[in-house]
Amino acid sequence: MALDSVDPPEFFDARRRSFGSNAQTYDEVRPDWPAPVMQWLTDDRAVPGRVLDVGCGTGKGSRTLLADGHEVVAVDPSLDMLQVLQTWRDAQPVPAQARLSIREGRAEALPLTDDHVDAAVCLQAWHWVDATQAAAEIARVLRPGGTFGLAWMAWLGDERWRDELAEIIGDPDLADAARQVIAGDYPFELEVEAFDGFEFAQFPHHVRQSVDDFVLHVSSWSAVAVSDDRERILARVRELAVRVCDADGTVTFDHMALCGRATMAV
Repeated sequence: MALDSVDPPEFFDARRRSFGSNAQTYDEVRPDWPAPVMQWLTDDRAVPGRVLDVGCGTGKGSRTLLADGHEVVAVDPSLDMLQVLQTWRDAQPVPAQARLSIREGRAEALPLTDDHVDAAVCLQAWHWVDATQAAAEIARVLRPGGTFGLAWMAWLGDERWRDELAEIIGDPDLADAARQVIAGDYPFELEVEAFDGFEFAQFPHHVRQSVDDFVLHVSSWSAVAVSDDRERILARVRELAVRVCDADGTVTFDHMALCGRATMAV
């Protein structure tokens, strides 16, 4: 199946494009999106509907939505990321294939008609878009009464070493976000024009990875992927992982899914 194309955004910067060259690695080592998270984001819909996964990446959230019986429209600006999802799609039985549409596109100019979907989700990607333009587009393609859900996987890690990891990769926000989650504060602003009354929820997600997969996971973060010092950073990450792993060589790398949702007026 050919992917429907739209013009790439003018503001594509290095970090927004950094995932594509490592799409397969991203798919293998990034946390999955558990069913309870996706069910909450789509307003616990008893009747499956058509759901837009905007900024879908390799489709980790799309697959969970499909497993719940939804029809899914997966949109992302990276053809490399979408190719991983398409390969997965092509391996599914025909009924499952028919419920997944894959399109190249960006949140600010969705390749969809008005009132096209019953719900929309954006997972770990809202910080890469122009929120005002993207919210207007999502409002356009959502049917009246549709639900818009946003979520991030916040890294918790272990308090003994998460600050050290943040220092190694040069991103103190990781440690700050972890502290806010532990304190019960919500570290993301989700008040988006065109959607009122966001409600929030958090879902713990237990992740255990081998040392090798942990290093690959960190390598998939955009700040690391584009760094001129990438190899030195990953060498230090490996040293940290070896030091803190369990006796069986496994790193406990827990996350918290931070979620917000709102409903379009009828």
